[in-house]
Amino acid sequence: MNNKKTPKQIAALTCVVLLVLLYIVTFIAAFFAGKGGTRLFVICAALTIIIPIATWGFIWMFGKLTNKHTIADLYDENKAPAIKNVIFDIGNVLTNYRWHDFMVDKGYTEEQIERLAKATVYNAAWSEFDRGVFTEEEIFQAFIKEDPEIEDWIRHVFADVKELVTKRDFAIPWLEDLKSKGYKVFYLSNFSEKAKNECADALDFIPHMDGGYLSYSVKLIKPDAKFYNLLLDTYNLKAEECVFIDDTPKNIEAGEALGIRGIVYKDYEQVKADLAAMGVK
Repeated sequence: MNNKKTPKQIAALTCVVLLVLLYIVTFIAAFFAGKGGTRLFVICAALTIIIPIATWGFIWMFGKLTNKHTIADLYDENKAPAIKNVIFDIGNVLTNYRWHDFMVDKGYTEEQIERLAKATVYNAAWSEFDRGVFTEEEIFQAFIKEDPEIEDWIRHVFADVKELVTKRDFAIPWLEDLKSKGYKVFYLSNFSEKAKNECADALDFIPHMDGGYLSYSVKLIKPDAKFYNLLLDTYNLKAEECVFIDDTPKNIEAGEALGIRGIVYKDYEQVKADLAAMGVK
């Protein structure tokens, strides 16, 4: 059992001791003060009320003027700490990840797209491409192995992935609005080097952010806890002061296991409302 006292507990104990001493002095003064005892007792008793209230008021005002939390704040100790950092996924949060329409644009039918998707974006190898451990040819070979008959389709579709990821116009204004209110904004995304290079125009918001990681650059992917911890450690972030926005529930759950609050992205207005409910307005 940990009996170590916190600073707040020490301060509270000190105040209790001082008040008890003041009551004792009040009693002694009243008992030995003769004719003026009653008046002196009333004065001392009043001071035992006035002094704590005045002290609380001074500390509360100091906290408000300096924008700091003090022991005078009316505050629930079990309340979650205020959010200071907003961490974003990229695909389908700050950008459109449009693999289906991308294949439509390439001229494929729904039946062909279903077959292509099974061999590629639904292939476990896709995550390893995001991890940055496969070369472009190695990822092609992994896709082709899944369905050798459509090798030509696979090579045609993924020879150039420009427009696989496209920009969202609200991304930069959203980030700048959060920053103007004092929040720091970061990114943590599963993203291949090929997509980063060929969809660079969709990532124009990155210079507006305080930092982050694309998975290929560090050989880590979500939902691996090491990926989240890398971001926290690099930027000296406290998990309980962060909220993570991602469109994939398992990625949110992985962050929550580390103490990071999470929001599953469905649409922009829903996330704005969820952030506001957490105090991020």
